Amino acid sequence: MMGHLGAAVVGGSRFNSIEAIGQIKCPTIFFHGICDEICPVSHSHELFEASGAETKVLKCFPDVDHETIFLDRYLDAQLDILRQALPLKNSSARPIYLPAACT
Repeated sequence: MMGHLGAAVVGGSRFNSIEAIGQIKCPTIFFHGICDEICPVSHSHELFEASGAETKVLKCFPDVDHETIFLDRYLDAQLDILRQALPLKNSSARPIYLPAACT
């Protein structure tokens, strides 16, 4: 998942994200807004392709930008993707819903 830190890492020269993502082997999910003008969606596509994870998912949301990707209205779709990609071992377990932002 990418947020402010992800944009800084991919967009800046602080880290070699493409090299680093290749070393990550755990299941990885990328969420990105297609309308993101801070961190282009192409960065998530590049990271997805370079990912070393055997299980990986890239979900791009239309009409979503850098600041709105984690709003409550997208949370259900994101949780559905998480459930599909990372099935719970205990089928009676339920995810904890956290607010998208603190007030």
